[in-house]
Amino acid sequence: MICCGGLMPFRLASSIAKEGDLRLILIENIFDDKRLLDFEHKIMPIGKVGKALGYLKEEKVEGLFIIGNMNMPDFKAIKPDMQGAFLIGKILASRSKGDDSVLRAVGNFFETNGIKVLSPLDFLPKTEIVSKKSPSNEQNEDILFGVKVLDEMSHLDIGQSVAICCNRVIGIEAIEGTDEMIKRCKIYNDNGRFSGMPILVKMSKKTQDIRLDTPTIGLKTIENLHESGFIGIAISENVIISDPIDEVNKKLDEYGIFCHIIKDVSI
Repeated sequence: MICCGGLMPFRLASSIAKEGDLRLILIENIFDDKRLLDFEHKIMPIGKVGKALGYLKEEKVEGLFIIGNMNMPDFKAIKPDMQGAFLIGKILASRSKGDDSVLRAVGNFFETNGIKVLSPLDFLPKTEIVSKKSPSNEQNEDILFGVKVLDEMSHLDIGQSVAICCNRVIGIEAIEGTDEMIKRCKIYNDNGRFSGMPILVKMSKKTQDIRLDTPTIGLKTIENLHESGFIGIAISENVIISDPIDEVNKKLDEYGIFCHIIKDVSI
């Protein structure tokens, strides 16, 4: 596993370690979960891609996860090795085409070097959110509308989430990410731009490589929904819950927020 920031690397590492052999590459100054240090690991600076490949081949690694949060780095500040410079060139060439193209370039690089890129969804236990509250018929209509909006936007590589209220789009996730989009909607609510309580609809994009960009939500998302006046959230089945499921369920019920799992576009 190549581990970046956030909670997901530890969750995935904990799950895989129960089933087989595991090696971690922790990206220096980017990984932030100290629990990862309890696994067999190497800490490497970003840009030392040749060193990482050498380690993976030395350990006879055949499959690789790249997981966690990482913003686009300042490439001028990186001191890459030869393979790192090659990969940075691929990333820069793909950058103008959007995040999906960048991630595909990274995945293709490792697979060209004989290491298969794996999906976390194949190794994490399936989790079911069970909130006590369920959406009303009107709220189901809002969810369906949100699904249609995301479906129409999917090929544009914009974002994974929209906020819907009374069959109106009040927020579209862009480069800021889901949590910041949720906070932005609170400003609109506070100044009277819309009335009612919105719903967050989150799904993976059709063009998205979920091996490298798996959509997630967690306790932070639920907190932001509550603070921003949302009544519910609807997520596709391939959205990963980054925190313990019982804690997420408890927080949903505490705040009176429903969670609907989208199994198909017909709701």
